[in-house]
Amino acid sequence: MKKLLILTCVAASFYGTSALAKTEGNYAGVDLLSGSASYNKRYSDDSQVSATETSAEHGKSNLGLGVNYKHAYNFNGAFIAGGVFAEQNNIKNETNQYEKLELKNRFGVKADFGYDITDNVAPYVTVGYAGVAYRTRNYPISYSGSSIKNGVARGGFYGVGLKIDINKDLSFNTEYQVQNFRAKTRTNGEFNYSGVYKANFSEIKLGLSHKF
Repeated sequence: MKKLLILTCVAASFYGTSALAKTEGNYAGVDLLSGSASYNKRYSDDSQVSATETSAEHGKSNLGLGVNYKHAYNFNGAFIAGGVFAEQNNIKNETNQYEKLELKNRFGVKADFGYDITDNVAPYVTVGYAGVAYRTRNYPISYSGSSIKNGVARGGFYGVGLKIDINKDLSFNTEYQVQNFRAKTRTNGEFNYSGVYKANFSEIKLGLSHKF
């Protein structure tokens, strides 16, 4: 997917410059998502002597779907677009039968800052704040108790994107985002074993937007 993002950017530089509208107004779109997550785990118990940190490899990239809406203001080619989005991610990072981090969906607000370098090509940077609905599992063999927890982690994210106008109403969009957050779990066992997952999430979006 990252190679596809690079090829899209290169292709945009050769795209013709027909007289299309600048980036402004209302846009609603759908996205195909490819995301992955990795994490470091830190755990402790009542003895406060077993706090250590372990690492997990990146989970396999999973496909998902998203929807978004934004409104853009244009200032002689430069634009600012504020919007909202919601995603179904379904990313599962399971190190073994005892450790698991599952990202179910994301939702949040964002702002894009870009420039119309031609009448139909516009690169931009994006920043925002998103909630991540997650499920965790974490417990050692020697401890007892259930450690599955559902929660919502919140934090900022950043990224880059590219918009290519197909015609006056339809645009192709590609975007890369990065977000870090913490997900928690607890075992209600004899020693009150608890864990915190420090997660790193990245995602590539390919989508279509309709201007109205």
